[in-house]
Amino acid sequence: GTISAVTVAVLAVAAPVIVPWLFGESFRPVISVMRIMLVASFFLSLRRILGDLLRGFGSPTPSSVAEVVAIAVFTISLVPLTRAYAADGAAMAYAAAAISSTAIVTLAYRVRVRRIQSIDDAISRG
Repeated sequence: GTISAVTVAVLAVAAPVIVPWLFGESFRPVISVMRIMLVASFFLSLRRILGDLLRGFGSPTPSSVAEVVAIAVFTISLVPLTRAYAADGAAMAYAAAAISSTAIVTLAYRVRVRRIQSIDDAISRG
């Protein structure tokens, strides 16, 4: 998570230099899209980590539920956001899908960890 956050922050700050250098000045308007997609990538990396932890705990279902929610959020928000904000709106729809699915997996992870902790507490009390 920390490595993703640092990478996203560095790329977001460096975007005004990186984009024109790699693609030319005509691509400067996509810097905002890049930054929005970087936020989405950060949340997707968290979702992947938490989903893998849940699978390791024997709970693969939350990741599947999160995927379905992500598809629904993206599908519902894509057209209105794209109409309102063009390419930025499409990126926002993707980020909203990433954030919502990460929220589901985070909640499932917290519930699972609390359950494990309560079992550990019960065992230690004897």
